[in-house]
Amino acid sequence: MPNRPPLAATHTVAPTRRHPNLGPSERLLSLSVGLALILNGLRRPSAAGLAQIALGTGAAWRGYTGVCQLTHALDHTAYEHFIEHSLDWRSSKAVTRSVTIRQPRNAVFRFFLQPQKVGSLIPWVEHVEALDEHGSRWTAHASLPKPLSWTMKQNVIAPDQAIQWDTAYQGPWKHRIEATFTDAPQGRGTEVKVVLACEPYPGSTAYALASAIARFSDRALFDLLRQIKQQLETGEVATNHRQHAEVVDFPVRSRENAQREASHTVTRREE
Repeated sequence: MPNRPPLAATHTVAPTRRHPNLGPSERLLSLSVGLALILNGLRRPSAAGLAQIALGTGAAWRGYTGVCQLTHALDHTAYEHFIEHSLDWRSSKAVTRSVTIRQPRNAVFRFFLQPQKVGSLIPWVEHVEALDEHGSRWTAHASLPKPLSWTMKQNVIAPDQAIQWDTAYQGPWKHRIEATFTDAPQGRGTEVKVVLACEPYPGSTAYALASAIARFSDRALFDLLRQIKQQLETGEVATNHRQHAEVVDFPVRSRENAQREASHTVTRREE
């Protein structure tokens, strides 16, 4: 993704009364509908009337302030607009995370080039198979009768600087991942920035669904980068009950992790 906007553009600025996200016509319509609902609700001393008053109050406040959180949640970020334009996607949802690893840049870069090593740190990934120099097949177990599998194509954009991965699947919900590597200030190692983007179906409903899924993807990406940092800095990944609980927050788990959790439960009961 060359000439990208800054990663800060992956977040939209929250609207305020001084900087509303509704236009004058939308505010006037919302205010008018809200007042009409309130007046109609006051004429009906019942549960239905109270519901109309509540809805009307929300709509009137929306029109008065010019702030709509739903509209804000469905706004594509500047980075997502950039992705859609550069990749010719009809829509996109992106999350980003960064981490500083106290290791030389070439060592960190080489680790990310090995999908088997990266996959071994993701608890819900069961197996990673190298297909050729650039392709790998990933298999994960979810709460489904059959495992999930997908193929990733790896492309080195610039040696020791950037790697890009794309799902081989061409269609809605395809993914692109890009990692960039720079020297951290004051010789503190390597700064890694990862952008995970997918192309949902066009439309606000699909974007809202992608946004909901992105909450889990963001958490999973954070956990993965944290474990890569531990692996490269200490040679091992620390595990404890709290981390197991954090993994459960993500809806996809490996069979091995599920069995390990079950054994912990049995041990605690015996004690």
